Amino acid sequence: MGKTWKQFFASRWVAGFSLIIVGVLLIAYIRAYTQNYQIEQEIKRLQHEAAQWEAKKIETIELLDYVKSPAYVEEKARTELNMVKDGEQMAIVKLGKKTGDGQSEIEVLKSSKLTNLRKWWIYFFH
Repeated sequence: MGKTWKQFFASRWVAGFSLIIVGVLLIAYIRAYTQNYQIEQEIKRLQHEAAQWEAKKIETIELLDYVKSPAYVEEKARTELNMVKDGEQMAIVKLGKKTGDGQSEIEVLKSSKLTNLRKWWIYFFH
């Protein structure tokens, strides 16, 4: 009986069957490894996203605290409602009409009478 078992395990069928089993196990291991890697990457991405949301939440809470503060109310009353504190005086300054782009009309008329060649000469050498 010992010799038959030795022959059985030494046969090509057992070797081929063993290789097939090893191949199937190797493929299963590779699949499990890649799935594990993908899940770990997804966990890292979600943790990063959660940290971003947490930072945004903190920023929103700080903004809400500022909006509830008296400083914000005073700023909005001054800028949007044109209100002043007791004892303050408001001064309104009217801006004058802008007459042009800064170049006088006389200079424009003088330069329009020059030839194009003369204008280039003045541009480069004066």
